[in-house]
Amino acid sequence: MSRRGFGRESGSSIATNFSNNFLASQGAIFSLKPQAKYLTGARTVLKINGNAVAFAFSVTWSVKTEVTEINTIDDPMPWELAPRRIEVTGTLGLFQLPGQSPQALRYQSDIAAFLANKYISIEVRDSASDAVIFRAGSAMVTGQQSEVNSEQVARTLLTWRAIGWQAENAPVKFTNEELQSDPNTFQPAGALGWVKSKLNIK
Repeated sequence: MSRRGFGRESGSSIATNFSNNFLASQGAIFSLKPQAKYLTGARTVLKINGNAVAFAFSVTWSVKTEVTEINTIDDPMPWELAPRRIEVTGTLGLFQLPGQSPQALRYQSDIAAFLANKYISIEVRDSASDAVIFRAGSAMVTGQQSEVNSEQVARTLLTWRAIGWQAENAPVKFTNEELQSDPNTFQPAGALGWVKSKLNIK
């Protein structure tokens, strides 16, 4: 049985195992299937603080937009949804290697440097085009759960939270032309939007 991971495919052969161990020792990930039609783990490169991580087996991220309902009298439905804040969280699954714990690599501060915990950057890139799939430039590890079983590779799961993120396209704001082109979608809705339109407030 084979296991697919970030930029690698491991089997039971000695040559394959040697190749995987060599890549892990070099701390780099090389995609074995750069021409894949669909995005897969074997095609992606995971970087933490700008360095490729070969001993990661999973990465997840979640982007949630918190909104508040603006309600009016005698209307069972909200008049509009007002965005409040954006929450970016995720996890990192790592194989535990001797001497390369999250604390040793400075991904997470130890008890002596707890109050000086530094931000880390997390990047997931397409190895074929080097395009950014996901990037969080100011992330902080908020939790760690490790597991060691008999005759199995030790694993560590890190949870993290970030300030902002970037997807495949760079963040952009709507232009004035775009705001005017589709008033039903872009202009402020509800009572606040009506007041702004009457007072000619941009």
